[in-house]
Amino acid sequence: MADRFVRACRWAGRVAGNSIERRLMALEKAIRVLEREEPTVRLRASTAATKEAVALQEKARGMARRRERLQKIRDQPSFTAAVRLAGIPVTFGEVSSLASLLAGITAAVLLPLAAAGTLLAPSLALVLLPAALGVPVGVYAVTLGYPESRARRLRVLSLGRAPEAVNYLALALRLRPSLTVAVRFAAEGTEEPMAGMLRRLLWSVSLRETSSVEEAFHAFAESWRGWNEDLRRALHDLSAAARQGGEDAVARFCDRARELVREGTKERVRAYAGSLRGPAAALFALGVLLPLTLGTVLPMTSLGSLDVLSGAAPSPGLDPLLVILLLDAAFPAATFLLAYVILGRRPGLGSLAPVSSRLPWRRAGFAGLVAGAAASTLFLAPPPVSGIAAILVAVAAVSAALFVAGRGPARKARELRALEDEFPDALFRLGALVGAGMPPETALGRVAEEMPASPVADLFTAIAHAVRLRRVSLREVLFGPDGLLASHPSRLVRSSMRLVVEVTARDPATAARGILETAAYLRDLRRLEGEMRESLRSTVESVRATATFFAPLVLGITCALYAMLGGVFSSLGALPLSPATFNAASAAYLALSFVASTYFAVGVERGEDRATLLESVGRGLPIALAVFVLGLSLGGFLVA
Repeated sequence: MADRFVRACRWAGRVAGNSIERRLMALEKAIRVLEREEPTVRLRASTAATKEAVALQEKARGMARRRERLQKIRDQPSFTAAVRLAGIPVTFGEVSSLASLLAGITAAVLLPLAAAGTLLAPSLALVLLPAALGVPVGVYAVTLGYPESRARRLRVLSLGRAPEAVNYLALALRLRPSLTVAVRFAAEGTEEPMAGMLRRLLWSVSLRETSSVEEAFHAFAESWRGWNEDLRRALHDLSAAARQGGEDAVARFCDRARELVREGTKERVRAYAGSLRGPAAALFALGVLLPLTLGTVLPMTSLGSLDVLSGAAPSPGLDPLLVILLLDAAFPAATFLLAYVILGRRPGLGSLAPVSSRLPWRRAGFAGLVAGAAASTLFLAPPPVSGIAAILVAVAAVSAALFVAGRGPARKARELRALEDEFPDALFRLGALVGAGMPPETALGRVAEEMPASPVADLFTAIAHAVRLRRVSLREVLFGPDGLLASHPSRLVRSSMRLVVEVTARDPATAARGILETAAYLRDLRRLEGEMRESLRSTVESVRATATFFAPLVLGITCALYAMLGGVFSSLGALPLSPATFNAASAAYLALSFVASTYFAVGVERGEDRATLLESVGRGLPIALAVFVLGLSLGGFLVA
């Protein structure tokens, strides 16, 4: 996404050409004029009479404010900080040009469409014309604010990576009090986006943007001011530990840094869990209360234009297209937007689930065709199922394709999480054996024997066998050209074993201490992740239960109630939508709202886990539609 955005901005900058330079030159000229005239006005104020001096001083202050405002427009400090943090190499002029071009193209497309739609359906004028004018403005604002929005999300995601980064920095400083080595080690072991921030810290020194690692590290710590004071103080403690150099002082500063950031992260997790009650209630309202309200109120709108005394013919209360747009476009879009905003505040705890960029879409497409063909028999079912058969066939095909596409990667992600859950215990045993004087190669095999039938045992057994057969060092076996961990998907496993390799080159006591400290940290981190998921469990389960069972059942009964009310008021007014059309629109709304709710639930529980999202939607969407059909049939039986 970021690469495409950069390319688009560069293209827009070339299209805009001289206009960007002219705007910058005009700003520079205005600033120079103010800089030249302001001292003159202040000098005149110092020699003028009292009344004139007051007026001149006010004029000078106004010129200073205008100069500062123009300098801020020229420099764009918040934008510059955002693109530096997000790693997006664009200028404000290029982004502004892209935003203007996209807004112009959007307006050129939507305005004629809105005019044509207004001529065909005059009742939609109040919806189409404001949308045609408002959407281009929204496109401009979203495009212009994308770098800052991305930077904010990366900062929030980095808050959950803070304990991991601080721990790796502390461990590296305990082994060798060198800030350069510690930052490099933490960049290799920490998850993104914190790893990228640490790498850019080193690059800034290599590119001579800063004079030393210490200066760059201090600037990095201060960049968290106002965002995460605990992390800022922890980073300053680590910098002090590197300057002190003494073993006791380093240990004291490192322990304080880890405690600060761990407790701060816990508080943020608790605050985030508490903030989810409102969004969960909003999702419940969008999934249950809103359809129920529409199903009962829409038939009443047909009575709005009825004139009983005059005996005039009734007319529809609402335009059918407007109802469909609200139900199948506006409300699902609001649900997705709500979920996206809330997930943007989620602390990024836990390892990112590795997902291959090449999902099995060909096999998934075949599975979707087979499922769609099998579901096409629903066209032969009796009403009301046959009226929504097209929606059900599409849902069956899409669900099968998504499930097949996400099942394999999701299974691998679960296996990887199982390995990472067991890894702290395995490291603790390894550290104890190394501390007792056992060679690390032998200790790995012993740990595998003590933890049979586990992912860790399989990994350690493979490492021990490779060391015996290849007759090379443990470093070469793990991280050489054909190393077992050179391309391992778990960053946690790679970084922990890299630390094991580093510390086992020292004496057994130092090696054991480093491994045991790493195991203790990993255990604390897994415990923190468990506490977070436990605090979020009630929200996640509530959203999933609502999306899969409660909302479809209520919506099905609501559709039956809509048909019943339509029959009662058929002699008094025309329904905005026929019962069959309302059923189909409700089924489409249910499918879209289920995807939005599942995106929210998976995002809250797992973060950016695309494979689990695909698998969850593919598995749960057919169940939700089946419950909807059950509710529709049950409602028809109850109101008959």
